[in-house]
Amino acid sequence: MEIIEVTLDNNRPECFVRIRNALTPPIKDAIMSLLRQYQDVFVFELLEMPRIAPEVMQHRLNVDASHKLVIHMRQHLGAQRSEAAAMEV
Repeated sequence: MEIIEVTLDNNRPECFVRIRNALTPPIKDAIMSLLRQYQDVFVFELLEMPRIAPEVMQHRLNVDASHKLVIHMRQHLGAQRSEAAAMEV
């Protein structure tokens, strides 16, 4: 899956979003146009959100590095379930 970067504002080339390149040209153009139309919704720097606490906008995983990794056994599916799963993916 190839991803392309779409610059929202030509004056700020560092501010971009990524979209899938495999989209058909009409859909890709429509998405790019929509993203550029609503570029004021996107925030790329902390200074653009002065009243929001960093604890609210940061994502952290609740993982303790001191714990040992757990490797689960693979679940074997029956032939019918395997086919159904393959069709969904």
